[in-house]
Amino acid sequence: MKGAYKVFFLVGAVFSVIGIIITIAFFANREVFGWFCLFPLIFLLMGIVFMILPIRQIRRNRMIVENGRRISAKIYDYTEDTSATINGTYPVNTVVRYFDQYGKECETVLETGFLRGSNEFPIGMTIDIYEYKGKIGYDKDSVRSETIFREEELMDNKPINTAGMEVVAIDCKSCGASFCATKGYVSKCPYCGKLINT
Repeated sequence: MKGAYKVFFLVGAVFSVIGIIITIAFFANREVFGWFCLFPLIFLLMGIVFMILPIRQIRRNRMIVENGRRISAKIYDYTEDTSATINGTYPVNTVVRYFDQYGKECETVLETGFLRGSNEFPIGMTIDIYEYKGKIGYDKDSVRSETIFREEELMDNKPINTAGMEVVAIDCKSCGASFCATKGYVSKCPYCGKLINT
């Protein structure tokens, strides 16, 4: 689970527990509080709202993994996720390279959201990613030391050849800027530098 989602889930769980405990305490003294004994249920509802986002993300990734086409990819690089901070630092997402069903070299960013230095996704390792209806999911337990076919092409430092590919308009989710990028590849926003899957 992405680091920011873990924080959302933890905050939601704390709010839910507080809401339940205070509601029970108030309800036990409902003669004193009257209808106000149900007021702490707001904490419970807020907790549930906070927990919905990570649960939806987990279900989405699980659906992609269960129904998608498995692809062996190489962990190529990292990029900071500037949308949130954990303990004062940006979490790190993982850039992977792989070959699509046509044998073309592709690149995508996995929202791994780990803290820098934790070595959860070491560069050069192989990971299973799954493609389903244009969405990419991954199995974090599949990280392994394995040589895949044409691995040296994925791990060299040359830019991916995007000649003849479709160019589309992209809106950056980080800064809101619009720019053109090659469809199916990772592009860097020229205004804020965030890596974006197209």
